[in-house]
Amino acid sequence: IHGCCDELESLLDRLGYRVSWEPTLTVTRTHGRTAVFVGDLVDRGPRSPDVVRLVRHMVDAGMAFCVMGNHERKVVKWLLGKDVKRTHGLEQTIAQYDALWASGHAGGEDRRSVKDFLDGLRSHLWLDEGKLCVAHAGLKEDMIGRASGAVREFALYGETTGEIDAFGL
Repeated sequence: IHGCCDELESLLDRLGYRVSWEPTLTVTRTHGRTAVFVGDLVDRGPRSPDVVRLVRHMVDAGMAFCVMGNHERKVVKWLLGKDVKRTHGLEQTIAQYDALWASGHAGGEDRRSVKDFLDGLRSHLWLDEGKLCVAHAGLKEDMIGRASGAVREFALYGETTGEIDAFGL
């Protein structure tokens, strides 16, 4: 999603969800469908805080599941005051949150609530009675059923080779 809330709202609409921001955020669904978000909610797009707020609302309401992506990990580090490289869209997310919090119109979203939500996302989920694994970057077969830092890192980043793609990632 990478901060593209307009596109997310359009997709949700096509899937039968109704999103309204006024007077407060509400999401309704017209079916039994459950959305599954695979991380990278933030960075690059113009509305990262709105994406996080929308997904959090859906998760809290039982309409969605969400796993952490590598971009959420960096936002959590920033929210904890750690030194992070402000690249690959993080600089936009920081600017959007800073402007939101400075405006006084954050709708109850503060640093702590955003950090708690993002930091509370799991690295991977097992759905459909264990037949489906959802992870941002994937899992290797030998990691199934294991819980460790290495499993979490693989779920977030996959097989890291040090190579850089066309986007500098």
